Amino acid sequence: MKWSEKGQWMRLFRLFKSEILKLRVGRAWWIMALSGALMSLITSYGYADLGRQEGTAGSIVTGQVVRAWMMVYLFSSLFAATIQTRDAGSGGLARSILVARDRRDVVLSRFLASIVSGMLFGILSLIGAYLSVVLIMPGVGVEVVWNSDALLTLWGVFLCSVIAAPFGMFIGMLIRNTSGAVSVIVFLTLLVEPMLQRLVPYSARFLFTIALSSVYRDGKPELFTMPIGFLVASLWVVAVGAVATWSMLRRDVT
Repeated sequence: MKWSEKGQWMRLFRLFKSEILKLRVGRAWWIMALSGALMSLITSYGYADLGRQEGTAGSIVTGQVVRAWMMVYLFSSLFAATIQTRDAGSGGLARSILVARDRRDVVLSRFLASIVSGMLFGILSLIGAYLSVVLIMPGVGVEVVWNSDALLTLWGVFLCSVIAAPFGMFIGMLIRNTSGAVSVIVFLTLLVEPMLQRLVPYSARFLFTIALSSVYRDGKPELFTMPIGFLVASLWVVAVGAVATWSMLRRDVT
């Protein structure tokens, strides 16, 4: 390896390390994690209690309780977006570009760091879903039944948090304003895309949020299979990432 290439990789590694350190600065990480966990926990209890009241089979309730933890992906996306907008507002983005010498290295290091943060939120969803099943369901008197469907749903819940993080990161990189980025993500996730799913279900499955519904196996007949849904969501990340990278390479950082 040439010394110039080695130096470039070292700069990229230092940038990546710096981005990882930024993840735990401030209160954003635990506020987002706690919010996602509380919402998912409440929903998990609701599914378990409803299953008990209606006499639903334990295998179905297990999948529903696991699926409730998909909501963590929203907060994974919001956290990644918040990190980017906070950095842009504090001048950290300009400093990163000065150190990197190449803005593409900044984009790459932040993308990799967002994958790490997404995996951490994904692990939170895995732990929360498992504990909800083994503690809440017996507590309300519903039999726990782990089957292939529940395990695939658990895996899908994890993947949603992982892929949502770079999506949020690129949104934050593109908008560079915390209120704006958070509003866009929440508006799309909770209002626009669910409304379009009700109006045009077969067309809406190509949208990012609805594609994630396929990944966590929401069960609606118009959705894609789990692998196709993950592919569609990944293509959205690539598309938004391309626009955000183009903006990073051309816009002023001040």
